[in-house]
Amino acid sequence: MLLAALLTSAPSWARKPPSLRLFIDDPYFSPNRDQVKDLLAFRLESEGMKKITTWEIRIEDSAGATQRTLTGTGPMPETAVWDGLNDFGAACADGSYLASLTAWDSKRGVVSAQAENAMLDLAPPIISLARDRKSLGDFLASAADLSGIEHWKLEIRDSKGDLSDIRASSGAVPSGIAWTPEENAVFPPGQGTAILFASDRAGNRGQSPPVGIAFPKTEAPPKAETEARAPEPAAARKYLQMTTLFSISDLFGPDAGMNDDLRPEAAAVLAPLAQVLSDNPGSRAVILGHVDSQARRQDAAVLSSHFAWRIYSHIVKRDGVDKKKVAVKGLGNDVPLARENTAGGRSRNRRIEIQIFIPE
Repeated sequence: MLLAALLTSAPSWARKPPSLRLFIDDPYFSPNRDQVKDLLAFRLESEGMKKITTWEIRIEDSAGATQRTLTGTGPMPETAVWDGLNDFGAACADGSYLASLTAWDSKRGVVSAQAENAMLDLAPPIISLARDRKSLGDFLASAADLSGIEHWKLEIRDSKGDLSDIRASSGAVPSGIAWTPEENAVFPPGQGTAILFASDRAGNRGQSPPVGIAFPKTEAPPKAETEARAPEPAAARKYLQMTTLFSISDLFGPDAGMNDDLRPEAAAVLAPLAQVLSDNPGSRAVILGHVDSQARRQDAAVLSSHFAWRIYSHIVKRDGVDKKKVAVKGLGNDVPLARENTAGGRSRNRRIEIQIFIPE
C-alpha cells in the first residue's frame, strides 16, 4: 500500500500529540446514479499536524478485505467522496464497510484516525401489504431493508384511480395500519386499491403490489328543501404530524429496566400530548420504543416494547385517551439516532418516540 513503507516506530511528543478525525455525517448511500445519496462523503480534520505529505482513506468490507483506497499527496482536503466502486472500477456489493484515515506528516510521522462505519445499500425495500381480515378497514404491513426505513406512505385510490386518502409517517412501517373512510366521504362504487410506498435511509424507494378495496354503492344524501347540492368529490385526507422524543432516562430513570416504574414527573410532560389526542377528533398516535445496542437483539425488542406499552398504559388509563387511537411498537435497537461508541450516543438512542397525526 501507499503508506506501507512509511510505517516506522511512532515518535514521542513533548506536548499534545497530533490527531486526525474522519467524519461520516450520513453513513447510508446507494450509488445507483439516481442523484439521491449516490456518494458517501467524508469530512477530514487534523490537529497539531505540521506538514502532511501523504494521506490515505482505506475502505474495507465486513470481511476485512480492502475494496477501495483514496489517496493524495500534499495538504489533506477538507472532504473526500466514495462512489461505491472498488479499486478495479467494479461496483461493490451491498453491506457494511469500514473507512479509516491515515496521514504521513514529515515532522510528526504516521497518524491515524478512528475508523467509521458506512452502509452501501442498492436494493429497494421489500414491502408487503394485505387486508387485516380480523379488523375491517385495517391493513397488515411490513417493509424490510438493509439500511432501515426512513419514511412510508399508504395511498388509497378509488375505482377511477383518483387519490382519495393518504397515511404517511417517518420511521419504520407499523405492522398494522388503520384506515377508515372519512365520515360522509363519497367514493365511486367499484374496486379501489391501496399501495404502500417506502423509502430506505440510503434513498432507495419501493412499493407493494396493489391491494383491492371494494367501495360499495352508496345512497346519495337527501336534498335540502331550500337548495339541492351535488356531492363534492372526496379529497385526499391530509394530516399534520407532530413528533416528540423523550429520553427513557427522563421517563423511567437512569439505567431503567423492566422493573422500573414511570417517574412521577413524567406525567407532566405526557399530559399535553394526551390532551391533543383527546381534543382532536380523528387524531391518532404511534408510540415507538427504542433502546441501545448494549442489549441483545431479542432482549432489545422486548425491552423497547415494554417501555412503549408503559407509556400507552399511562395515557390511556390515567389521561383517558381512547385506546383505539394509539398504536404501539418496540423497535429494539434497529433505529439508532447517534453512534454507540459514547455514553451520550447510547443515551440518545434509548428513547420513546410519540408520533401524533391530526387531520387538517
